[in-house]
Amino acid sequence: MRLIFEDTFDHLSAAVWRAEVSSSGDGNREFQAYVDRPENAYIDDDGSGLVITPTLTPEPWASEMTSGTMEFGEFRQATEDNVLPPVFSAKLTTKDTFSFLYGRVEFEARIPSGKWEWPALWLMPVDSSKPWPAGGEIDVMEARGNVNYTVDGVDLGNDVFSSTLHWGPDVERNGYAKTTNSSKLSTNGYHIFGLHWTPSEIFTYLDSTSNVILRANLADLTSDDYIQPFDKPFYLIMNVAVGGTSLGPVGSVQETGYWPDAPDKPWRTSDPFPQTSFYRARDEWYPSWDDGRAAMRVKSLIKPEGLLEEDALFEHVSSFARRRTEDILEPVGRLGLEMTDDVQMKI
Repeated sequence: MRLIFEDTFDHLSAAVWRAEVSSSGDGNREFQAYVDRPENAYIDDDGSGLVITPTLTPEPWASEMTSGTMEFGEFRQATEDNVLPPVFSAKLTTKDTFSFLYGRVEFEARIPSGKWEWPALWLMPVDSSKPWPAGGEIDVMEARGNVNYTVDGVDLGNDVFSSTLHWGPDVERNGYAKTTNSSKLSTNGYHIFGLHWTPSEIFTYLDSTSNVILRANLADLTSDDYIQPFDKPFYLIMNVAVGGTSLGPVGSVQETGYWPDAPDKPWRTSDPFPQTSFYRARDEWYPSWDDGRAAMRVKSLIKPEGLLEEDALFEHVSSFARRRTEDILEPVGRLGLEMTDDVQMKI
């Protein structure tokens, strides 16, 4: 197989990464607005790579949180009970520039430490015609920014991350509880979060392909009324969300949300306006964002050993990836990055 895509983040290429602009909160009723601002996604001057960081909503909206309007994809009218999104953040995707089917992806990243941050490295299908989660979702890494955070004795701090596949004919029959697993991080520095994807299986790993976090036999995801969706091209996503009210498995510690209800949580999943409760508690959580570690950082170029035997991926990459591959064959040689028998996304 061939090397078809890489990014060492010495600059942030608008030809590759597009900033999603939205204030909808996505399906999790998150509290941020995703914007295209250099304050929220940029390349650090110290050479440490890409920085994605949430910030407080700036002016002119900050002065009108309870009465103003905001329009980032969706129109929002604030009231005293239902404030504007109190946080700006960034969500970068390759939806319109690069996609692939089968191969290996490695992100070298550092999870942030900031209360109620929700960093993620994941993939979604290019074909969005099916309702979620019928088209599938691959979460290589999801985590929480809270430090030393436990709920009912379960560690949910930023030293823990999870990998998950979402799939199933509809929301009520989302099969993710069968395809999710969590792992503790040995350090709070940079780690490799990897994905290995073939026609027969998907597995994620931490730091080494021998350290498997989640393994799924794709044949097991097909039933009489549903065909597993992981045989179509997917694109890459990196983002830091904040808060939210998504629900977890009944009977689990996350039954009341990805952020389980707990005494120190400034909102409740059942609140009619949880974003407002979060905003009013900003003096409690915002100071935790001001220690230089509140950003997710993504860097480096990793060249793992070849694993795959399939040669199908090159037939399914996007037109941008085909063009990029043809353009960089000579520079790749000069940079010491050789075409290999392994398809790798270097992020």
